[in-house]
Formats: sequence, structure tokens, C-alpha cells
Amino acid sequence: MRKIITAIAITALSLNMSLTAHAADMLDKDYIEAEIWEEMWLGKGDNGTDYPEASFKHHLLDKWIDNNYGSEEYDWTNLGGLKYEYRDYYEDYIEDWDFDDDENGRWTISTDEHHYHFQLVDNIWSMIDENGDTVDTFPPFSTLEAETEDAPAINGNSPNNDGNNPNVVVGIVPSKEATTEAVTEEVKAESSGSSALPLVIGGVAIAGVGAAFLFLRKRK
Repeated sequence: MRKIITAIAITALSLNMSLTAHAADMLDKDYIEAEIWEEMWLGKGDNGTDYPEASFKHHLLDKWIDNNYGSEEYDWTNLGGLKYEYRDYYEDYIEDWDFDDDENGRWTISTDEHHYHFQLVDNIWSMIDENGDTVDTFPPFSTLEAETEDAPAINGNSPNNDGNNPNVVVGIVPSKEATTEAVTEEVKAESSGSSALPLVIGGVAIAGVGAAFLFLRKRK
């Protein structure tokens, strides 16, 4: 019986160590999204409210990560592999889509069964089908660079703006340097916090083994 209890304890400790290592190695979700987006987006910069294309494509990436993050289907410690997996998913997802851009803010998608257009209402993009039904909604996403020392902020007072159509920057993408620093701190914080749960699980398992051992000794 003691051998069985010892084996259970060793298994519990091994599981605890494995879970702790996995949680520490997983890449930060926001970092993954930023890196995949940098590679995938090859379009022009816009503030997210004039054109729907970037906002919609970022929305697809956001949903994919939210729905799959942490699952065993993908290796969340391998950024290169994740980039490949998402590109494969995205290309398969849009395989039968026909994009049309009239270069004047009207961006549409046609498939064998549907035709979609996009409309911005109350700062939310709506994806609307040929029947007028809203099939998806998502927030604007800006692909403009953040303000730097060499480039002024883009807003209603921009020298290129006459004041009649202010450029409202929504969800600005930070500079690469700032993103790297922020991600480093977030990864450290999440690694520290996420390691607590496996320790608790291991502690509970060990306590249970100890209780069983004491119970058996009393019976003897």
C-alpha cells in the first residue's frame, strides 16, 4: 500500500511540474496576435473608421486566437508554427471569397451564396448580407503608427485635415519597440500568475495522499 501511495505522490508532483512548465512557456496572447498581424497585413494604413478591410481582417485573427488559445491543437510556445497555422486557416477560410474595393471606402465580399457590405454605426462595423441582415459586428482597428518624435499625432487638428472630416484614430497600433517592451513585462507577469494554479493542484493532490496514509496507519 505504501508503494501505491508513493507512486501516486510522485505522479502528482510530476503533473504539477509539467503544468507549471507549460504555463510558463506559453507565449502571451496579445504578443502572438501582434506578431501574426504584422506578417499578415499588407494593406494601407487607415484609422479604422474610413475603411472596413483592416478592421474585419483583424477581427478574424482576434476570433481565431480567442477560440483556440491554450488548446492542444496548436503549439502555443512556437510563434513560427502559429504564424503558419493561422495563414493556412485564413487562406482556407477565404478561399471562395471575392473581395471588391472601389477605393472610396466601399469594400464588399461576394461568395457563391452571399454578398456582404459593411457599415459603420455608432463606432461599430456591421457586416451586412444581401437581405439586409447583420451577420457579424466588430470594432474599428487602426493600422496607423503611433505618434513618434518625427511624426505628429493624427487627429482633427492635423495640418492635412480641413476640420470637416476629422481623423479619429481608434485602437492605434503601438511602435514595435514599445510593443516589445510591453510584451516582455506582460509575459513575466502572466508567467508568475499562471504558475500558481498548478502549485495549488499539486498541493491538493499531495494533501490527499497524506490524509490517505494517516488513515491507513490508524486502521493498523
